[in-house]
Amino acid sequence: MSDSYSAARISKGFEDLLSILRKEDENVSARIRANTAAREAAIERVRREYAAYGIRPPSDIALSMTARKECMIGIIYVQPEENAA
Repeated sequence: MSDSYSAARISKGFEDLLSILRKEDENVSARIRANTAAREAAIERVRREYAAYGIRPPSDIALSMTARKECMIGIIYVQPEENAA
């Protein structure tokens, strides 16, 4: 009788653990989706800010023009013709 009780407790423990892991997985997935959406929105905002100046951002992880100004980081832009020379 004690064997079946132990097996039932073990089974219940695994069910509880799986339930917790499923909830954590949902939370992780939601965080990943939220982070991805936030990153894509930030990249798009940076592209728009650079486009307002008529230039392309140097990379997808470039600081926005606003952030560069706030950090007092200069903006160096070379015309494509000058860059080719």
